Amino acid sequence: MEQAKLIKCEAEIMCMQRCIAVAQHGMHKMQAALQPGVTENQLWSILHQVNIAHDGDWIEGRMLASGERTNPWLQEATNKIIRSGELVAFDTDMIGPKGYIADISRAWLCGDGPANAQQWMAL
Repeated sequence: MEQAKLIKCEAEIMCMQRCIAVAQHGMHKMQAALQPGVTENQLWSILHQVNIAHDGDWIEGRMLASGERTNPWLQEATNKIIRSGELVAFDTDMIGPKGYIADISRAWLCGDGPANAQQWMAL
């Protein structure tokens, strides 16, 4: 069964591409909204809104953390306010259109300043 799942037909590939495109669209909107003063929940809600607006299903978790909350990983988004100079890390875990998953991780720096050495390693 595992070997059979490795083989993808053209329709499956198109569904996977659509799901990834929706996730990327949501991430672009998130990145545009990332500014000092926004909360983790506000930023995270953008991905969910874009997913639903494009016929997606749900998001497995709320894996988005900023600042000191990025380590240890696997902390869910909260009402913590994101400050300038903080690292924001997230994992989409998005069940998108047609039930296909887009599992993409990213780390961004909030604000215009340069990343410090520790942050640079995560980016």
